[in-house]
Amino acid sequence: MSPTRSNIGRPPKSPGATGWIAPVALLAGLLGLPSCGEAPVAGLRLALAADLSGTVSAASLTAPATADGLENAVLNVTWEERATLSCARGTFSNVADLRLADLSFAAGTTEAGFAYVRVELPRGADAGWLTTLLPRPDERAAAQRAFDPNGDLRSATTTVGLEIEVPGEVMGNQVTPSPRGGGAATEGRRCTLVLPAREMERAGAPLTWLVSWRNP
Repeated sequence: MSPTRSNIGRPPKSPGATGWIAPVALLAGLLGLPSCGEAPVAGLRLALAADLSGTVSAASLTAPATADGLENAVLNVTWEERATLSCARGTFSNVADLRLADLSFAAGTTEAGFAYVRVELPRGADAGWLTTLLPRPDERAAAQRAFDPNGDLRSATTTVGLEIEVPGEVMGNQVTPSPRGGGAATEGRRCTLVLPAREMERAGAPLTWLVSWRNP
């Protein structure tokens, strides 16, 4: 399976653009727009500067237990299933300080003058970063039906995507061990990692994603 490039946090250039962010993916499903290869809905996108500061865009798709303002506003309906899409964007001074639950980042420069970011992704049923971004396994079917009633985004509740946009030429983009059904890809200065939730829920050693580049 070839991983699909993500566009987390990047709005489309036109109403019919095929790049994705979480809200655009939802609109693509509801409005019949092209889906660009079933890219993940949930995930993180980082855009780095040469000093390792940058911006982060995050999107999660979860299954809340209680009703929200939307359900309370639509009257005379017996609601049975729900999903909530949450998006946020912010800045950071050093990517090495970022955390997503138990997912951690490290960054620096090598003796050869390359910069790098290393992401460690814990595996197992209790991986906190995964349950932050996606519904739990027993919630996914109902959340999927609520989020994607037309079946256009069938992997919305079962895959996550990470993207790092670096400020220079990409020199390396590798994940170890290689995840079944997912993997890393590079397009220009953007490095992406697509991961199936079921693979990450298997017990095992954490995955390590290493991205390196040469600053201009």
